[in-house]
Amino acid sequence: MGPVTGRSPAARQAWPGAGGRVLGVTARGSDLAAAQAAAYAACAKVGFKGAFYRRDIGQKGILREEK
Repeated sequence: MGPVTGRSPAARQAWPGAGGRVLGVTARGSDLAAAQAAAYAACAKVGFKGAFYRRDIGQKGILREEK
């Protein structure tokens, strides 16, 4: 993690969250399925107590592309 203005070195080690949406992850790919796979690979690298994410984002669009 790079430097964050106004935060001490100790504070940079932890990002407190109080619930709700605390992080947005986006990715690009050659098609929607590739972008989805890249986004979920990025999500897998993020972890903190109580973290979870939906695993269906983009699925409707992928199904439409497959038709």
